[in-house]
Amino acid sequence: MKSIDTVNNTFFWWYGFVEDVNDPLKLGRCRVRIVGLHTPNKTEIPTESLPWAHAMMPYHSASSSGVGFSPTGILPGTWVLGFFKDGDSCQQPMILGTFGGINKLGNISSKTPSVGFNDPNDAFPKESYLDEPDTNKLARNEDIENTIVQKKKEDIDDCNPTALGGSWSEPETPYDATYPKNHVHESESGHIFEVDDTPGAERLHRYHKSGTFEEIHPDGSVVHKIIGDDFLIVRKNNHVSVYGNLTVNVGDTIKIYSGKNLDIQVGGDARIHVAGNTTMQTDGNFIHSIKGTAQIISGGNMTLSAPKIDLNPPGISPSSNSPGFKLNKSCSETKESTKKIVFEFEDGTVFECEETRQLKTQNGWKQAKDLTEEDVIENLDPLRPEPIPISEEEIAAMNQSLASQGFSLQERNQLINNFTASGVGQAEITNTVNGLVSVGFSTQQITSLSNDFSSMGFGALEVSVYTNKLTNLGLDQTQISGFVSVMSGSGLSQVSVSAIFNTMSTSGFTNEQISSFVGQISIQGVVNISQIASEYGMESEVFDEVQAELEEKNKTSNPINSSLGNVVSRKQ
Repeated sequence: MKSIDTVNNTFFWWYGFVEDVNDPLKLGRCRVRIVGLHTPNKTEIPTESLPWAHAMMPYHSASSSGVGFSPTGILPGTWVLGFFKDGDSCQQPMILGTFGGINKLGNISSKTPSVGFNDPNDAFPKESYLDEPDTNKLARNEDIENTIVQKKKEDIDDCNPTALGGSWSEPETPYDATYPKNHVHESESGHIFEVDDTPGAERLHRYHKSGTFEEIHPDGSVVHKIIGDDFLIVRKNNHVSVYGNLTVNVGDTIKIYSGKNLDIQVGGDARIHVAGNTTMQTDGNFIHSIKGTAQIISGGNMTLSAPKIDLNPPGISPSSNSPGFKLNKSCSETKESTKKIVFEFEDGTVFECEETRQLKTQNGWKQAKDLTEEDVIENLDPLRPEPIPISEEEIAAMNQSLASQGFSLQERNQLINNFTASGVGQAEITNTVNGLVSVGFSTQQITSLSNDFSSMGFGALEVSVYTNKLTNLGLDQTQISGFVSVMSGSGLSQVSVSAIFNTMSTSGFTNEQISSFVGQISIQGVVNISQIASEYGMESEVFDEVQAELEEKNKTSNPINSSLGNVVSRKQ
């Protein structure tokens, strides 16, 4: 056995030509014909008689149990540099790395597969790289017309139509590399990855041999091009935020399926042009509330078919009454214990709300506690409340306060929009958010809660009241958020949801009962709420009444009057 000194004194460097990479042990070894040691004559030393050389991996690759980089990538036709780890015995070659050059015919790299120092498969060097450096053309920015840059320019999609006129085109690649700033990795089949650090032309580019690619431009714009099909699977939530315009062009059919609800809100105008027929089917009720003028223009015949058709019927939703709701004299009542105000109107409608709720009258916005019999209220519908006008100064103050508590810009905008649409203002939003933060709710949970409560017509004070109640009963923030989300999507009236919250907090149920009930509702939904409550020992007429409402909810065309009716019956 040689000593370390002996091995060090007989250290041999070598360079050679890879002729075979099909390692039967799949260790990433290569058969190398070494210059000065092996003859080019394959009759004397055939490729299969060459020694297997191990490839040395970089230090940040574990090379153990599948962890790290695969020891593959060297191809027949690659020039490599290495050493013999067994010294002058020269039987255990190690590959330190590869190196390129300029391939010239007629010397040791001439394309003669039957001779050593040539690719047995006659694939390398490529014809397009003869008399050129092995460095990728994209890195050199040479002969670009024979690279994928030209292919991409010739395959640009332009004149894609947009809705109601106009078009858009795929941006051209901004490739403008300068050597040695573009770092290119090209695979054997033609997949390419570029990290281009050329000043003013910085890019990230991932390209599949089929033509599918993703390219990030110097200004941060991204082009995705998919030659085949595209599949996106999201097991949980998916959030998309576009602060500018969104243009979608589909050459064939669009299908959208929602297993639950679909909410669409448009801040400006909505225009829809259907070139063919339009068919809509609603298995439940259909309500279309229009605050302005309505016109239906038909170029052909028009048919209305229903068991009964009423024009201008009395007593429909308060939001559509004209000129509005006017209080009877001396009919307002304040409940000191809960700070609620109950209104009775000339048509017999009863409405109850927090005393600080802002209501829109013909004389502007007023708090409920400040209304008199002289005020005419334009909208009392809690399912479709009027948003409160908030000044830029108030929005800036709320944004600053929310930002200091860790809310992102998107969360701040969404939370403010949700609460103001529910009829509450700056002070109520600030107090409610502070309360939720103090009991451990995350910014995401608070934003989600505001959206769910807003969809049910609850104001900020009611959000705070109910979440505090459930928190005091031992429920964590995730349980509360999940339960509120189910309530939001249930289709139940605001009054029924309020009754459920109140019943859980005031009827003497144990924390364990409530926690199990909330968890089961979050899984099953509210379809069998009465039965689920009974299974956990939570007997109450409220659950039976809610069950009845769920079964009958599709039989009424006036959700607000239905909920107001429930207010009256509960008070009785």
